Amino acid sequence: MYNRVTLIGRLGADPRVIVTAAGTTIKGLSLATARSRKVGEAWEEVTEWHRVSLFDLAADRFSGAKGDLVLVEGSIHYGEYIDKDGIKRYTTQINADRTRIVQRADRGERRHAGAPQDRGGDQGGSNQGGDDGIPF
Repeated sequence: MYNRVTLIGRLGADPRVIVTAAGTTIKGLSLATARSRKVGEAWEEVTEWHRVSLFDLAADRFSGAKGDLVLVEGSIHYGEYIDKDGIKRYTTQINADRTRIVQRADRGERRHAGAPQDRGGDQGGSNQGGDDGIPF
């Protein structure tokens, strides 16, 4: 069995940074991907949003910002939590173990795969600090 996902999309916001009580650094990304689908005789673009989390060293190394085109590799995880109104909610999250900035939004320059500032590292992508109830 194999749980692996690769996404290429744009960051919808600057990354959110959280440091847990155990000292784990988590960076939360909101990544938009798009695809075209035919509706009747016309084609329309459909945007899908993905919650991506980076942990520890991968989080520290990631330097992306809103609008950057980013490649994310990791594993997909499903969770659930009870919201403030007592309703069970479900989450889908990508735990990234490798990231690369393909194109910066502000400069429009292309980066090379080996650029150290663009790599998330190989940190396994698991939430080593516990869930902490954070539904990124």
